Amino acid sequence: MKSKVKDLVQSASVVDARNTGDTIRVWESYREQAGMWRALALLQVPVAALSLVFALVTWTNRKTILNVPPKPLPGVYQAQDIPDSEFVDAATNFVNLISTYQYVIARRQFTRASELIINPLLERFKADYLETELRTIETISRSQVFFVDPSKTRIKREGSAVTVTMEGDRMKVVAGRELDPEKTKYTVTLRTIPRTDINPYGIVVQDLSIENVVPEYQRKRSN
Repeated sequence: MKSKVKDLVQSASVVDARNTGDTIRVWESYREQAGMWRALALLQVPVAALSLVFALVTWTNRKTILNVPPKPLPGVYQAQDIPDSEFVDAATNFVNLISTYQYVIARRQFTRASELIINPLLERFKADYLETELRTIETISRSQVFFVDPSKTRIKREGSAVTVTMEGDRMKVVAGRELDPEKTKYTVTLRTIPRTDINPYGIVVQDLSIENVVPEYQRKRSN
């Protein structure tokens, strides 16, 4: 009887799961993770301190540099006070107005170009372009495109005058038929007058020269 009761008690007793192999591995895994997180927490302290020191050094040695171009002021700008890029842009804008157009809007472009010109060129431009050239363009329905070669753009300063030379191919279309392109050189002489809100540097066109350039191989062939 006592032996049966003893066997019954032993069978009903709670088995200590910690003695099994799986439980031991779980506890070891928990211990490893706890050690890893503890090491990470300790590592964050010097890293945070170094980051704080680096941020303070960067903040104390900071330097802000702003490249602000000079603001146009009232009056007349001297040519030597204006960068070359402004004269090249002004010459390019003017040449585009008179060299690249469609016959339906050529009058509008030529009128706008005349607003950028001063005498003695103005009177000649009105006679040559606003009358003769424009009449021809509208009569034969001629359009034109000028392709500039940037590598051949030159600028030359002579006192208060600045000369910009541009070369490229000029192609005309007459009544829908394309003509052979012509190598053309535009020479634009500019100077400055009192500035306005529309023309902040006061750059205007004083003279204009248009020349058809003969390619080198054609020059040799003709010789």
